[in-house]
Amino acid sequence: MKITKRMLIAVALIFGVAYSSTAQVTDVAKAPKMKMTTEIPSGILTPNKVYSRVGELIMEDGVPTVKTTDLIYDNLDFQHGVTSFLTGIQVASMEAMKKGL
Repeated sequence: MKITKRMLIAVALIFGVAYSSTAQVTDVAKAPKMKMTTEIPSGILTPNKVYSRVGELIMEDGVPTVKTTDLIYDNLDFQHGVTSFLTGIQVASMEAMKKGL
C-alpha cells in the first residue's frame, strides 16, 4: 500500500481523536511474550479501532484505511465550512451597520 501525504495527515488527526477524553480505544495489539519482554503500557500502542464522535476509525498496522481517511477529511471539510460561515458573520454585521448609518 502506498502511503500518501493525505494518509499521514489523517494519522495525525486520528491520534488527536484517539487520545481525546471522549474517545474509547479497543483492540490493542498484543506484543509476543518472550524471555526478556517488558510490559508495554497500553496507552502508547496504536489501536486498530477507535470509536469517536465522527464514527469508527479503523487502522491497519497504524495506517488508516481509505474509508477512515475519507471520513476524517469529510469531518475537516465540515469544520472548515462552519469556520468560514462564522467568520463571515462578522463581515456581514459590519456591512449592515454601514448601510444602517
